[in-house]
Amino acid sequence: MADAENTIYVSFSTAAPLQPGARIVLKGMKGLPSNVTIKNSVEGVFSNPLQYEGEVIFQTDTEFEPEGNILTVLVSDTSRTLAGLVYSFAFSFRNPSSYQDSPYITMQAVDVYAQTYPDETNIGEYLHAPLLVVDFAQKQISQSTAVPGEDNTFTLTLSVSTDILALPVIRITIGGLAPTQTPSGSDVSLASGDIEVGNSSWSEAGLLSFEVKQTMVREVPYS
Repeated sequence: MADAENTIYVSFSTAAPLQPGARIVLKGMKGLPSNVTIKNSVEGVFSNPLQYEGEVIFQTDTEFEPEGNILTVLVSDTSRTLAGLVYSFAFSFRNPSSYQDSPYITMQAVDVYAQTYPDETNIGEYLHAPLLVVDFAQKQISQSTAVPGEDNTFTLTLSVSTDILALPVIRITIGGLAPTQTPSGSDVSLASGDIEVGNSSWSEAGLLSFEVKQTMVREVPYS
């Protein structure tokens, strides 16, 4: 509706953590901003959302560039997002004076990483770097047996398109495994000669999640 107050809700999840001070940039909006209401909403299956009750995930101060209608929301200096969780915030815009279709809005996250090696000149120095969207350059899963009711060993071999830093860990989730007789929550043993893994989570619906505890180097196969 023309000239009406319009509230836009944003929910997002990332494959890697966003560190304190990370910038979330939204482009393509039409109209003028009225206010930004920070909703500390978080959902997820790997962490208890209740631990975030009362915690300020996003900074209340935002940045707006009228040219291009670019809105920047920042992660709190004392918080960081976790991979796999869903975070939400909302903000209000006053619509233009003429009717418009829903705008095509794009979102980019820019993280703050300690990319430099510490020495006497740059201890504590941080560099802005784009958040990388990681693709699996190689992804193969095989099994030891297809006989019903038998114990089955799955072998996963993968490599990634870019280095993934363990900050402090990397979480990998495998979905689409056939429903099994192994109950949800069972201890699934993991073994790897290539990299340190642990803290697995299993669902009998065919979902396995586990942590990698060291940096994964691009184009290196891990099994």
